[in-house]
Amino acid sequence: MPKTINSVCPKDCFGSCSLEVEVEKGKVIKVRGNRNSPVSQGRICSKGKNYPNLVYGPERLLYPLQRIGERGKSEFKRISWEQALNIIYEKLRGLRERYGPESVLYYVRFANLGVMKNCAYSFWYQFGGFTSTYGGLCDSAAQEAINLTYGKVKHNKISDLENSKLIILWGTNPAYTNIHLMHYLNKALDQGAKLISIDIR
Repeated sequence: MPKTINSVCPKDCFGSCSLEVEVEKGKVIKVRGNRNSPVSQGRICSKGKNYPNLVYGPERLLYPLQRIGERGKSEFKRISWEQALNIIYEKLRGLRERYGPESVLYYVRFANLGVMKNCAYSFWYQFGGFTSTYGGLCDSAAQEAINLTYGKVKHNKISDLENSKLIILWGTNPAYTNIHLMHYLNKALDQGAKLISIDIR
């Protein structure tokens, strides 16, 4: 008999969508949006629906591998989790002792700016610090363009969108890329808001 477990999507968006995960015999069989979520209203995007394929996909690594051949030859051997953690520990400890914590570059970007990114930051703060990059080629470039066009963005909660009188969608299709936005957008339109879409498609 399947059971439902409440969870949250760790992907890269403001929604942090609440999920209902159906599990049977220890295996995820279905993922759906939680209808009780005030933000996502039970809606989730295709990435969220695809979680079972991601979890059980043939390309997913299920255990640690250590390179045994030359770099680029794709020769690896399976090792235990304990071995993998010990190798990582020794490498990081050596770098920190010899060069300082700033010798480690921590970089994370595409589709991983949500829950998991912040968990990883906690580790690196405990490590004593790290070196990182300022922004990236995706959202950071867009944010900088917004700052230069409108000034620094200080915005209200996403739910305030429903009170808008004019909504401009510039190079975006929220029905495809921000499905959790659609609830508030539709509510604003029902209340008489005007919608302008600027898009080359």
